[in-house]
Amino acid sequence: MGHEAIVKLLLEKENVDPDSKNAAQRNWGRTLLSYAAENGHESIVELLVNTGRVNIDAVDEIGPFDLFTWPGSGLTPLGAAAENDHLGVVKILLANGADPAYKHSYEGQTQHSETPLARATKSGHEAIAKLLLEKIKSNAESEKQ
Repeated sequence: MGHEAIVKLLLEKENVDPDSKNAAQRNWGRTLLSYAAENGHESIVELLVNTGRVNIDAVDEIGPFDLFTWPGSGLTPLGAAAENDHLGVVKILLANGADPAYKHSYEGQTQHSETPLARATKSGHEAIAKLLLEKIKSNAESEKQ
């Protein structure tokens, strides 16, 4: 049984909350959508988004600690997918309303804020950066109307 089959099975259960956050300290209060987005599991991202039971802009409570983030940062699934070069996941999340302009922050401090675009750019993912720029521009034009 693959990951997708297991997720489908779990989503059929009424008592399973697909938007719950992992409580283990070393897992940073992350959602299933966050893990799926970070690891490029497009079919699972699609499954979760289609339930209508997940917050597409859910923020990690602590966030991963690596060279590009601070502990305490609130990384979104879109930011994780953008940083890890998962173009298909980025497309799914944007098509379902993920906020390309959301800035995660280190314990609320905006001087360390980064958007998904910044994360894609830092990581050298040009196609994702272009897509995010197009979406940000499109959103800005829609807001003007």
